[in-house]
Amino acid sequence: MKLFFTRSKCLSRRKLKDYAAAKLPAEERFEVENHLLDCALCQAALDGYLLAAQQEPLSASDYELALLEKEYAKRNPSPLKIQRSKPLVFFVLAILLLSIWAGYKYWKQTSQEQLYALNFVPATNEYLVFRSEEKRLADPALAAAMHHYDGAHYAAALPYFKTYLSQNPKDEQAMFYAGIANLAMGQIDKAIGLFEELIDVDAAHALPAHWYLALAHLRNYDNAAARSELQFLLSIESPYREKAAALLDRLK
Repeated sequence: MKLFFTRSKCLSRRKLKDYAAAKLPAEERFEVENHLLDCALCQAALDGYLLAAQQEPLSASDYELALLEKEYAKRNPSPLKIQRSKPLVFFVLAILLLSIWAGYKYWKQTSQEQLYALNFVPATNEYLVFRSEEKRLADPALAAAMHHYDGAHYAAALPYFKTYLSQNPKDEQAMFYAGIANLAMGQIDKAIGLFEELIDVDAAHALPAHWYLALAHLRNYDNAAARSELQFLLSIESPYREKAAALLDRLK
């Protein structure tokens, strides 16, 4: 039993005996109980002492045999000890599986973000090409929005697009560039709403709207919706067909 009492931070043999015999004052008993909660070594010593106290005194040969059995048990854990260790094993396995799952999710999200970044190229400003009513560019909000769009300052362009579209909600061309600006700034829901509206009302921008809508779903981690848009682009002749096929292949 000397081994149990050699560490300075552990309880002394006398203190354990007094605690077992209920001879300690309340404050010292509280300190002992707190220590036993954290020290398996002292708890084992106390359990052994209490067990020995319930039995008859051992002879010298019995004592030596008990020591040998104890040493054997330490080197060859019994099924009972292995059984007690199962919760720890399950806990370690759970942590390991959780780490693997979290790593996979992180890798998947990072891979998808890279895939989006490789395919997202903002459309060139062709407002004057599509819009015959050039007087609309005299609108200061629209002029500012397209100026910031051309400079790739999408955050600065968004408030001007919002102001202009609140007064001109049927300007499909402005809606298209506003959708791209929203997508570039991570305003996914707004971008999806604008592209879906364009597909319904504007044939001129329907095909590019399908492409950018696929990218918006991709950035939103909605692969099923992204595949649906890409498969549509594959089903018709369009300048986006080749890009749609390549991206769809990467999403499989």
